[in-house]
Amino acid sequence: MLALTVVPAVSEAGLAIVVRGSGTVHPGERVTYRIDFRHAYDPRSMNGIAPGDHVSVTLSPPRCGDFCVVRRLSRDLFVPRSGTIRLRVRFPREYTVCSRVQSGAATACRRLRWERGDRGILNITVHGFSTRCPFGTCRRSGAKGLVVG
Repeated sequence: MLALTVVPAVSEAGLAIVVRGSGTVHPGERVTYRIDFRHAYDPRSMNGIAPGDHVSVTLSPPRCGDFCVVRRLSRDLFVPRSGTIRLRVRFPREYTVCSRVQSGAATACRRLRWERGDRGILNITVHGFSTRCPFGTCRRSGAKGLVVG
């Protein structure tokens, strides 16, 4: 007898935030992404996110050997009742990388320009405080890989 287990895709399992839009970006250009939270809604009583939960949008730079400075691209953004957002941001021209100074705990930081072929990650995280969450705090995320063209 052969048993087959069908596992739903993450976006269908009440976990993922779906991010749609171009994966190729250019420094300084305005980019638009459609963020769909509806797959992350979970009707089960044990977890999920809900309209009104706080959304963080961050950009992780490509060279993270020592320390990266992750740039937040949004403030005061919340999951809407419709379940989708059109996020429009200007892609930054530079990012910051820090390295530990040899003599102590301080860091030395420098700004670097994005170059053709660099890769980054656009991270979308929802920090929900829904009554549907077992410990009071829900966290759901989605990400989109980006390449500088």
